[in-house]
Amino acid sequence: MSEELISKREVLDMTGISYGQLYRWKRKNILPESWFIKKSSFTGQETYFPKEKVLERIQKIKELKDDHSLDELSAIFSPDSSTIQLSGQQVRALNLIPEDLWNLFQARETFTGQDLLHGKIVYRAKEQGVKEEALKELVSFLESSPPPLDSMLIGMSKGSEWMWMQLPGDSKWVMEESANAVEMDIGSLMEQVNGSIATK
Repeated sequence: MSEELISKREVLDMTGISYGQLYRWKRKNILPESWFIKKSSFTGQETYFPKEKVLERIQKIKELKDDHSLDELSAIFSPDSSTIQLSGQQVRALNLIPEDLWNLFQARETFTGQDLLHGKIVYRAKEQGVKEEALKELVSFLESSPPPLDSMLIGMSKGSEWMWMQLPGDSKWVMEESANAVEMDIGSLMEQVNGSIATK
């Protein structure tokens, strides 16, 4: 599904932030560079953003910025899972994987950011009605084909059978009317994982 865009001027007007703040957050990767989309206009070039994502992100930044430095905000919002390494005990203490899903992941001695992302994905799928047997299949799918952070994970089912696929984040897709569907933004889920760790 295509994203609605919003101009830089509209972002500044709607959020009350300054031009300087916007570009400081860009330099710190608090706002991803990929969200700054250049388009030709009658005045030259205009910068646009994915509307829903940028407004939601700026709202979160405004809520957190008084209690966190720019570097801390960067750690929260930057979708970099490579430095995360936690023991099972730490994961349980921080409740990063819910207790009722622990049996799907408990064989691990240490958890990487990718493991925690998978836990978040499986939890979100469970919230949307995916049953335990299908959740096990989802874990296997994620381990064999880890989703890129700029992708969407799509699940479709008829009855109890689920099919999972990865699509680029800006893809359009159509679901059969009789099917159930689950759609997840992988980058957004990774940000939630990073935020859960950084703020606990």
